[in-house]
Amino acid sequence: MGNTPEPELLGALGIEALKTHFQPIINLKSGGVAGSEALVRGRTAAGEIVPPAALFTRAAEQNCRVGLERAARENAIRSFAAERTSEDSLLFLNFSSWMLDDHMLEPGLIEATCRAVGLDPRQVAIEIVEATVRDLEAIRLFAQRNRTAGFVITLDDFGTEHSNLQRIPLVRPDIIKIDRSIVHGVADDAYQHSVLRSVVYLARFAGALALAEGVERYEDLIVCTQEGADLTQGFLVGRPQPSLTHSHEAAFTALADIMPRLRQDLTATLRRRIEYQSGVHERIQRYCTRMSGATEAERVAVLEELVRSADDVECAYLVRPDGVQITETIVADGVTLLHDRALFSPAHPGDNHALKEYIYGLISLGHSHFLTDRYVSMASGRNVQTLSTRLPSSPDGAILCVDLVADEAHG
Repeated sequence: MGNTPEPELLGALGIEALKTHFQPIINLKSGGVAGSEALVRGRTAAGEIVPPAALFTRAAEQNCRVGLERAARENAIRSFAAERTSEDSLLFLNFSSWMLDDHMLEPGLIEATCRAVGLDPRQVAIEIVEATVRDLEAIRLFAQRNRTAGFVITLDDFGTEHSNLQRIPLVRPDIIKIDRSIVHGVADDAYQHSVLRSVVYLARFAGALALAEGVERYEDLIVCTQEGADLTQGFLVGRPQPSLTHSHEAAFTALADIMPRLRQDLTATLRRRIEYQSGVHERIQRYCTRMSGATEAERVAVLEELVRSADDVECAYLVRPDGVQITETIVADGVTLLHDRALFSPAHPGDNHALKEYIYGLISLGHSHFLTDRYVSMASGRNVQTLSTRLPSSPDGAILCVDLVADEAHG
């Protein structure tokens, strides 16, 4: 389709033709196809498909990597332009960042190729693997030049071991693709879950969309959606197909089954979370009432009863409205405290919590109770949420603070 790569290049690669396969990228907010990533393949005279890793290995051995890069991009652009049926669909186009370091880039070549086939640069997302680039000025200029031309700028494989946070403001990406090493299995790994949440937050803070790549399991898709990923890509919603049309058809078939189920499960999770939070507040409120007019010794006894009342309670204590702690921190049985680490220790009477969100938030907003997001407990080193509640009609205005073990279904 369009121009054919030079016979010398095809011969060096041991193939008859270059082919572009397309993998769909899904908009998790609308449930539609946002675009497709172009993936190069080789086809031998016998009809066998040569995967990209083998192609680029041969190209390196035959000293024709630049030729393969350019031919693959041109083939992808022409194939996409010929098949696209929607002006809203994006072509995600890989760009090997080593070309920046080796000064093999021809400025304006991608734009010229797009315009030659009537493709607006605004319909093309250029994917950059920033971690492989040593020349920071080159990557900055490349991103700036192509953004000015209208291209969507994407940071690919973010979260791999060489990803560098300082390059996000350098490149100013429109999309950050979260590497599959973080996404795959995220539903079963609390650490991966935390990293995913952090990268999604980082993307949002940087003004970029978060794309979770490598989604192969429905359970991982639920987590990615719950944590706010905007886009997704992976075998669950579509494998690479030899044509754009086939790619979209396969995606729509998968989405017809996945999206109603996803909405139902997300709704159920949200309902459980709301019910849990409501139940926790109602449960804690009963203890607050008992402590309102009690003596200090009676309050401590109620705190001890509280921490034994449920498995989700880690510790509890009382503070004054100015944030100064009144009682000892009563810790539930079975909670492992990290006394051997200097930073981790339960707070004591006289310690000041005035700069903690659950104190200044409660006071400044004038609410009767306040529930924090997840954070790391300074008492145990575990992820917790703190519920702070005013004791009703308490002469000293005491506030009950309860650390709750942060559960993904609850928080």
